[in-house]
Amino acid sequence: MTLDRQRPQMVLRRRDGVNLEGNPGMKTTNRVVHTGAGLAAALLATVFVAPAFAADVTQERLENAAAEPQNWLTPLGDFSSHRYSNLSEINRDNVANLHAVFTMPIPTALKGANSAGLENPPLVIDGVMYVNDGWGTVYKVDISDGKTPKVVWVADPAVDKEAGHFVVTRGIAAYGNRIFANLTDGRVIAVDMESGEIVWDKQIAGTEENWEFDAAEGFTAAPLATEGKILVGQSKGDWGTRGFLAAVNAEDGAELWRTYTIPGPGEPGHETWKDDHNAWRTGGGSLWQTGSYDPEQKITIRFWIVGGLSALVGVAFYLGTRGTLR
Repeated sequence: MTLDRQRPQMVLRRRDGVNLEGNPGMKTTNRVVHTGAGLAAALLATVFVAPAFAADVTQERLENAAAEPQNWLTPLGDFSSHRYSNLSEINRDNVANLHAVFTMPIPTALKGANSAGLENPPLVIDGVMYVNDGWGTVYKVDISDGKTPKVVWVADPAVDKEAGHFVVTRGIAAYGNRIFANLTDGRVIAVDMESGEIVWDKQIAGTEENWEFDAAEGFTAAPLATEGKILVGQSKGDWGTRGFLAAVNAEDGAELWRTYTIPGPGEPGHETWKDDHNAWRTGGGSLWQTGSYDPEQKITIRFWIVGGLSALVGVAFYLGTRGTLR
């Protein structure tokens, strides 16, 4: 694996600091984890049992997700984003009998936060559940027996918990053999489904130089994975930022294109921002909900709250004009 920068390394350990090597009763590992953004982030891995083999999440599977009702391959179910399951075992005649089968703690969610910020549907792929917390920590959980959740690995990107970030998540995405998370600090990470290793770690939001509000940018909406790209929406419009939709390469995290929701100088509509203090740069237009995708037309359609200014609008981006989806 080629790294784009020198990264600190740490041997995998449990949260209590015990090295996994030689720990009785557990499958052990001494993998070295590469972490990004200059942070010494340990990939936490407590391996109890190996789940059934999971096939890669291909473009074909994503486009035909409705044919796999036992799985939940995208944050909102499928590319239509209607959040509807085709499973029929639970119906109006027996729904009153529903009860909890198991619960599982997510101990990292409340570290450095007043609330967990868990607004995220988990992904379920071939008997395995992937879920993250508001800090971007990703859990792989074997739920194949339907009774007892077994944590396979935990990948922690080590977001700075003292930096004042808004802690919330609305989900993660899967593509190929990787899980993708966009973080409240503006990073996007790819995690290997099998090993839990953070494969790449890129700073996508908060990269503009010489702009005082730049550091406030970040992500809370779940990413959308399609056509080898991970679409991420800058979500913090009410923090004095400017919303954008960006596409990054699923293979290496390179940013491929970016479209702003508020037009800049020279772009159609910029003339409507009639002020003398660059209000367009802090006008909001944040993209905090994941939208739908039409694979035939290669168009993503999303509905967004515009920052803290309240107007609910629909925005459609033709991906072929900015990227290489065709």
